[in-house]
Amino acid sequence: MNINHFQNRYFPGLIILSLFFSGCEIDHTTGSFTPPPIEGDIVFVSRRTPDRSDWSLFRMEADGSNQQQLVDMPVRCAPPVPSPDGSKVLFIANDQSHDYELYLLDMDTQSLLLLATGERYCGAAAWAPDGSQIAFVRNRAADTDDKDILLIDPEGNGLQALTSSGNNSCPAWAPDGAQIAYCSDGRISVMNSDGSGKLPLTDSTLRAGRPIWSPDGSQILFTGMRAWEDGSQIFIMNADGSGLIQLTDTVNPHHWDTGFPRGGNEQPAWSPYGNRIVYVSWEDGDAEVFIMNRDGTGKTQLTNADRRDESPSWSPAGEAIVFSSRRYMSSDYEIFLMAPDGSNQVAVSNYYREDSFPVWLPTP
Repeated sequence: MNINHFQNRYFPGLIILSLFFSGCEIDHTTGSFTPPPIEGDIVFVSRRTPDRSDWSLFRMEADGSNQQQLVDMPVRCAPPVPSPDGSKVLFIANDQSHDYELYLLDMDTQSLLLLATGERYCGAAAWAPDGSQIAFVRNRAADTDDKDILLIDPEGNGLQALTSSGNNSCPAWAPDGAQIAYCSDGRISVMNSDGSGKLPLTDSTLRAGRPIWSPDGSQILFTGMRAWEDGSQIFIMNADGSGLIQLTDTVNPHHWDTGFPRGGNEQPAWSPYGNRIVYVSWEDGDAEVFIMNRDGTGKTQLTNADRRDESPSWSPAGEAIVFSSRRYMSSDYEIFLMAPDGSNQVAVSNYYREDSFPVWLPTP
């Protein structure tokens, strides 16, 4: 990272960051400051290969310092998936035939393990809460887009399919590891962690996907759409499918029939204690980061840029939110930090090309 360019461009933001995080001290002579006391580094994908458009996997501290390229290979533009203890990261790459490859990176030894490949798709991985197993998605066969959910352990052993019919995606483990929520043929379903006991929780009137368990395991958050003109919206229900509530209902006021649904609300993420939900909304005409209470009350817009703000992720203790933004015309996506009330927004990745999908590394 070019720290001089960072200081020249973002020096006001550095002052803000130092005031926001308790314990930070600014050196008014050099413009440097001590790293903010936030536990957990950030992993993300970035286009930094000279003279190429490839993405690669990076890591940095919360203040943007110590940026490191983690793998010497192109990766897909998709969120990295850290293990529950933060010691390993799953990511997707392409081989020379452009097939999908699911890799595991050991953060301590920097060793790489190829876990699985897929000709049409392989990804959407999710760790079991104890880190003992990985659920992921792969095409059932090379001649179909139907996908199955499979299990494998972090050593690459014990591969087994949990589904064998329908189109399945987006596995998410319950906090106790006993069940996996997933999307099957447009419905949110659950099954036991061994693939038994499959049960649909939503019906065909709602096209649903991307389930996320609440930290206490009592509810499931997901995105869904009843009609294209309604846009994607955020829903919540109890873990058994009862008590379904639509939390959002706004849509992009500007809509052109491009063949895609109208922009609504998406990318929800639970706060670490489960009392709040950060998400992305298109209600003011472009993607902005919002926050709301668990029951949908208290909706507050956190960002207000001329271009897209998205991919929010909570710090492990919930004292900060990291997100990607295209607010500067001089660059593509950059990674920003802010307080949960939207104050003290500051750029931390500082690169003129794209930095995307920031995810916090959990702390043991």
